[in-house]
Amino acid sequence: MKKRTRTLALSAALLLALAALLHWPVAAWLEARESWLPADVHLDAVYILAGGSGGERGRGVVDWLVAGGRADRILLPYDDTKGPWSRPDQQNLTMGEWALRGLNAALSEAGLDLPVEVVDLDMRGTDAEVASLAKLVEGRADLARIALATSRFHIRRTAARASEHFGKPPGMIPGSATWKNRSPWVVGIELLKMLRDRMGLGRVVNRGLWMDSEVGGQKSEVGGR
Repeated sequence: MKKRTRTLALSAALLLALAALLHWPVAAWLEARESWLPADVHLDAVYILAGGSGGERGRGVVDWLVAGGRADRILLPYDDTKGPWSRPDQQNLTMGEWALRGLNAALSEAGLDLPVEVVDLDMRGTDAEVASLAKLVEGRADLARIALATSRFHIRRTAARASEHFGKPPGMIPGSATWKNRSPWVVGIELLKMLRDRMGLGRVVNRGLWMDSEVGGQKSEVGGR
């Protein structure tokens, strides 16, 4: 009995130590603060990566703008993945619709008037999304200076993919801080996704496997406030 108790105590201590490791130094490493764009530059556009219905990615962009950053437009992906239930609409909105509503609300609260353009990209994971964005940017002279915005735990992986697909890697704008950014569960999964990318499996094992539907025929459009 004593041996079993000691084993359980040791296992619990190891789990707590692992959780603390993921919550602090590993989570800080994933944030890749060295890639954060200072709020003293003028961009052609900020692209907010798909994912998350909490709106922290859009709020991070608004915070950057309020702090002095400038951008001619904000780009959002056309993401038709099924999102949470909307009580006012009495239906599930897509993740793209939630992102657009949250961004427009944050811009309005901050008193900012900035055009938001919805673009149709490959949504089968971060690598595919960043790669198709790079192709879009290459074909548009009005997008020469661009930054990428995403959740803090997602910055290092996004920056790594951007360095593969952009001639000059864009700066990163972090989403607003949330508990999720340092959750040991979220951090652990993000490390596994980075390992997957290193193994060249980013296009094989990706969010496209569990999306309710694929991105379809609606092309680039302008979403106004």
